[in-house]
Amino acid sequence: MKNHIKYFLGSCMLAFCCLAMSAGEVVSEGLHFETNESAGTASTTWAIFPLIRTGAPVCASTYPSEFSKCYYERSDNYVNLGALSVPEVVNHCAVTAIGRYSFHNSGITSLVLGKNVTTIGEGAFIWNDSLSAITFPEGLTTIGDEAFRYCKSLTEVNLTASVQELGYGSFANCSKLERFTTSSGLKTIHSSAFELCEKLTTLNIGESVDAIEGGAFIACDALSTINIDPANTHFTFANGNLVNTDSKKLVFVAHNVEKCIIPEGVKEIANCAIFYNPSITSLVIPASVENYEITAIAHCDNLTEVHCRATEPTVFSELNSKMWEEVASHCTLYVPKGSLARYQAAPIWKNFAAIKEEVLSTVDDITATPRPADTNVYTIDGRLVKQNASSLSDLPPGIYIHQGQKIIP
Repeated sequence: MKNHIKYFLGSCMLAFCCLAMSAGEVVSEGLHFETNESAGTASTTWAIFPLIRTGAPVCASTYPSEFSKCYYERSDNYVNLGALSVPEVVNHCAVTAIGRYSFHNSGITSLVLGKNVTTIGEGAFIWNDSLSAITFPEGLTTIGDEAFRYCKSLTEVNLTASVQELGYGSFANCSKLERFTTSSGLKTIHSSAFELCEKLTTLNIGESVDAIEGGAFIACDALSTINIDPANTHFTFANGNLVNTDSKKLVFVAHNVEKCIIPEGVKEIANCAIFYNPSITSLVIPASVENYEITAIAHCDNLTEVHCRATEPTVFSELNSKMWEEVASHCTLYVPKGSLARYQAAPIWKNFAAIKEEVLSTVDDITATPRPADTNVYTIDGRLVKQNASSLSDLPPGIYIHQGQKIIP
């Protein structure tokens, strides 16, 4: 029995020694790293000791996180990192990751990441409100949840071609961000990625983006230009509507649109697609829409009329009901002729302030195109005597018709 215990303890000690040899902490120029010697990799953990943070802890968001209260107000004894350059290698290990919350609220003004970094962890640079410039490495693939949230001095971001994923809230609350260009390799933009980026006017989407979650652009009031790479077959942006053509889902409606006409063929309206939109006054929903995600349409205070093209009312889930009750309280609902009684009896729909029938047209908006001017010259009895006349001085004496008027040259 004793031999078994000795063997067990010996095995534990060996395992511990191997672990100690394979992983450790390294401090280099005030930056702390966790190294994995056997893998030859390292990850940042935190910066500068002692780095004193004081004040009451504050939550960045309600998003669940084990570090949900690790952000602090600055004080006189706070150490700002300023210009931060993350090295390529420490202790013979390639720095491949920026650990979770490594540099949160650290007073960074500019950031250069070493060429070996492939992953930026959750909240890694959150609340660096003086950060105005970022240099991403070519090998970076993932920007984690809330990685750059509250970086309020960023005005423009250009991703490198290797970046494939933008996490939840990754650039949320970047209140000065005006222009964002995705990489050619980016595939996924998660929910709230640009939430409350109030000055974001232009988003350039590369050819490989195939997934944008609902709510990615909550309260992006200035976002009116979304440029889709011509090679991207997954999304379209027209008349203020960003649509996933694969799933036939409406993802976002720009906040400069007053009359929103959802394109025919759209089957689903994503979460927060029409959410806190102050401009929209009229909404046209085609008969093709079959499903509304939970908060698809909500808090549009100036919305006064909803035109529903479906002859049969959509059946809502309990989760949808509160959303529609809020819309119904201040909107008139217009339904196809002959379907009034069905909507008046249908749950949720019957709660609209008023319900009216309308005769549907196959065309929602008709714009008259001026008829081209006729520059030909005709005799009084309608015979063509000169085509595309720019001058009438060479005509023989007589009475002619030119541009709908009688003339005597």
